[in-house]
Amino acid sequence: MTARNFGSTLTEPGFSPRFTRRGSMLSWPSGLRRNSGSVPRRLRRQRRRRPEKMMVDLLEHAAFAVFALLAIGGALGTIYCKRIAHSMFSLIICFLAIAGVFLLAGAELLAAIQILVYLGSVMLVYAFGVMLARRQIQESDA
Repeated sequence: MTARNFGSTLTEPGFSPRFTRRGSMLSWPSGLRRNSGSVPRRLRRQRRRRPEKMMVDLLEHAAFAVFALLAIGGALGTIYCKRIAHSMFSLIICFLAIAGVFLLAGAELLAAIQILVYLGSVMLVYAFGVMLARRQIQESDA
């Protein structure tokens, strides 16, 4: 016993893939017919937002602004500080602010990696570079 597909094979006479049984065209989006019942009610009228939700959004935006300003300030401090130790502390602030932005975005793993890799490893190498550079500067002054 074989199953027959009515109206769905390409070999059937009169088949046109551009039209459905109702006669509407399948070209998106103008070909789709929509009646008022197909549009969800939530799209027809806007809901009022709850004050708690608005407060949470405001606090998230404020926290993001603080972290972004700290990151930019730390990066500029890294570039423009005269002393190497102050530059290193500015870079630490920048890395912590970037980890805070990752936390706000919901990427806790990236924030942990940011802290472990950059603050742990890169800053250790940076500190060794500072210590070795100080010796060479002091020896050349004497």
